[in-house]
Amino acid sequence: MSDTRLPRPTARGYVTGQVVDFTDSYLCSFQVEGGAKIGGSMFGRQARKDALSENETGLWVVYPGTRENKLIFKIRGKAHSDKQEFEGQFFITGNIKKIKGEQIFVDIWSVVKQRYFLVIVEGHLKAKRGEYYELECGLDGDKLILVDGKKLADRLDPADYFAEVDLGSKQKLEAEQEQEREPEQERQPEQEKELATLVTD
Repeated sequence: MSDTRLPRPTARGYVTGQVVDFTDSYLCSFQVEGGAKIGGSMFGRQARKDALSENETGLWVVYPGTRENKLIFKIRGKAHSDKQEFEGQFFITGNIKKIKGEQIFVDIWSVVKQRYFLVIVEGHLKAKRGEYYELECGLDGDKLILVDGKKLADRLDPADYFAEVDLGSKQKLEAEQEQEREPEQERQPEQEKELATLVTD
């Protein structure tokens, strides 16, 4: 465990658009206003409630991720009015997994789930594998574009975050996820495959 606490790993964005094509299994797409349609899923009952009750364009909180090297969104819900200033911005804090050409592969440590998930950012960054970075990004079509990057440390030690998991929050999250699951006899094989391959926060 390191002596200095680093900023918490995160991947979060604020994007204007509308949730579309959602199913009973919480899979959906997000239609960016004036832009691309991005696949993903709804995170929890609040996101689904917002999508059903406010079926209109608005500012949403999303967690970006990757599936089959393509950008996906895990949709958290409608953003509060005080977040309007962040519209179109994405904040990624994680370890540099690799840099290939103009693609930056970032491993994000999920504090709750205690595992990594991947986010891919387009742009140029002078960084080494394993370094811990804070990235500010924008959205262009279906790609995250690097705006600015700041090195925070040579590496993130996940052990710093083992004890940080709030058991009450984790139990609440697990209970919410359990309620979201469909009965096995109602889930279609295609939906099962999609859910199994979805990379989430």
